[in-house]
Amino acid sequence: MIAQAERKYQMIQSSIPAPIELLSDITLSKIHPTEKSHSFLFPFFSIFILCAIIFSLYIIRRNPMLTIYQLMKYLRNHHSIKVKANQAQALRNIGYYHGFKGYRFIRNPSQRIPFTSLDEVIALNTFDMQLKTLFYPKVMFIENALISLLETETGITNLDFRYIDAYVVLITYTLRKMGETKTSCKQFISAFISCTDTLRSQLSATANVCNQILGTQQRSHLSTLQNFLEFSEQFLNLLYIWVRYGIV
Repeated sequence: MIAQAERKYQMIQSSIPAPIELLSDITLSKIHPTEKSHSFLFPFFSIFILCAIIFSLYIIRRNPMLTIYQLMKYLRNHHSIKVKANQAQALRNIGYYHGFKGYRFIRNPSQRIPFTSLDEVIALNTFDMQLKTLFYPKVMFIENALISLLETETGITNLDFRYIDAYVVLITYTLRKMGETKTSCKQFISAFISCTDTLRSQLSATANVCNQILGTQQRSHLSTLQNFLEFSEQFLNLLYIWVRYGIV
C-alpha cells in the first residue's frame, strides 16, 4: 500500500509547482516507510494540495492582478488621472493600493480629493513621508519622557503605550493635575476595568488574545494607579493644611 501511495504521490508531484513540491517533500520525509498506520494520508494530502492549486488558479483567473502598466491605464481611463509614460517606477514606489487608494479622500469618503495627475498623488505621498520623518523622532522623545514622568509620579513600572492601560494612566494623571476629583478619576478607572473584565469573560477560551490586546500587567498597573490616587489625595489635604497654617 505504501508503494502504491508513493507512486501516486510521484505522479501528482510532477504537476505541482516548486514551493508546494518542496512542502510535500518535507512532509513525506517525516513519515517513515515502516509506519503503515500513516500510509493512508499520502493520497489525501496530494488531493488536498491539488484542490488548493486549482482553487488558487480559479481565483487568479477570475480576479487577475493587473500589471503596473495596466494600473497606469486604469488610472487614466477610470479616474481621469494623467499618468506619464515614464512614471511606472514612481507608481511602483508608492504602490497603487497604498499610494493612490490610501489618499482618495480626506477623513471621510464624501471628501474625495479631485486628483488630475499622478504628480499630485506623488506630491501628497512625499509630503506624508516627510511628515513621518519629521514627527516620529519627536513623538518618540515625548513618549519616552511621558513614560519616565508617569512612572516617577505614580510608581508604576514598565509602562508601554502599545497597550491601553498606559493611556488610562496618562489620562488619569492629567485629569488629576487639572483638578479633577479623586472620585471622578476612580469612576473612570472602574469603567475601564469593567470593560476589560467583560472582554476577558467573553474571550475566556482564548485568554492569550486578551493579553495581546490589553497586556499582561494591566491589573497591577491599575492597582498602583488607584494607590497613587489615594496618596495624592492625602498629599493634597496635607498641603492644604500646611498652606492654611503658614507652614509652607
